[in-house]
Amino acid sequence: MAVSILGRRLGLNRPQRLFQQIRTGYIVLLPEVSPEQLEQNPLYKGGFPDIENITQEKCVTTLGKYLLDFEHGVRQVENDIVEKQNELELFDSIVEPLEEYGTKLEATWGLVKALYVVDKKKMPSESYLSLHERARRARSLKYNSRHIHNFFKNYDASKLTEEEQRVVSKFLVEGKLNGLNLDDSKREAFAELMLNLANETANFNHRVKVSSQKYTHIIDDPIITRDFPEDLLQTMSLSKDPYKGPWRVNLKILDKFLQYCPDRKLRWSAWLANRQVASNVGPRELNNSQHLEKIRQIRRDLARVLGYDSFAQMSMETKMAGSVENIQNTLGKILEIARPHQEKELNSLQSFAEESGFNGTLELWDIPYWERKQKISLYQ
Repeated sequence: MAVSILGRRLGLNRPQRLFQQIRTGYIVLLPEVSPEQLEQNPLYKGGFPDIENITQEKCVTTLGKYLLDFEHGVRQVENDIVEKQNELELFDSIVEPLEEYGTKLEATWGLVKALYVVDKKKMPSESYLSLHERARRARSLKYNSRHIHNFFKNYDASKLTEEEQRVVSKFLVEGKLNGLNLDDSKREAFAELMLNLANETANFNHRVKVSSQKYTHIIDDPIITRDFPEDLLQTMSLSKDPYKGPWRVNLKILDKFLQYCPDRKLRWSAWLANRQVASNVGPRELNNSQHLEKIRQIRRDLARVLGYDSFAQMSMETKMAGSVENIQNTLGKILEIARPHQEKELNSLQSFAEESGFNGTLELWDIPYWERKQKISLYQ
């Protein structure tokens, strides 16, 4: 959000340089890069993604280049602070260079991430995930720099505009959350907790991944798959002809499978398997219960080391909601308004299902299927 909220310096005086900052919790939707910068990006053409000519190699090479550029840019700003601190102007010398390098990285990373989500042939998981982790670490460099943090901390912000003060506050809060305000003893404890959290999170994710791959079911009956769309059949097919089968059900295609599978028992089986991923009903070595509790404990300890009562309170520092109380109040108001409409829709769906031959009460594994059927009845 940093430079995107600058009014006087970047927003008005430089209309071609409105930059976007993204952090888990909120997205500021502003133009990311100037047309000139996009033309220099090999993944773009005419200001738009060059989808037809994008390749895996080009994505990896381009993102790798902008990662190096960003890392080098942060180091250069740090060197400038060390060598000529008294000569530097906060926004022209610190903020703008960081945001310009960050903008190029975000534009490329965002496109590569989109390709990974929608077309894993162009951006397979093994190629993307390592780049993603490196990009995530690189993006946090400017908030993990003690030189940059101290420069902001010691800067006289009294003469800055409200928008500029918010940018300063952003850097200071992020630095605080990265432990840059801690003394040596607490800093060691903070570093150890962060390492433990990373390890526990990695273990948790690994167990989820392995456990998710355990469930599989083979369908031989083409009557079950007769209404399946072609893309779903191709994903499930174990033969060259996706229409002949057999077809494999796994949890990767769960959402679409629940929408199209007419067999209630098969829907229930797949839904239940998904609910039991890495739980105490599966293999003991894949049970995530203890790891989840460890993650919660480490998060609580991290928050307390940084001076917060809870992890939720700490998390609110970077969220637009501002406080846990605001979130609870908002959810309460939404529930109050939404619940009557939800009950009305569920009653309507129940009636439609019964009129279509369904016997019993709709359960969670039934709703996607009958909801799709009802939409077809209403709108086609």
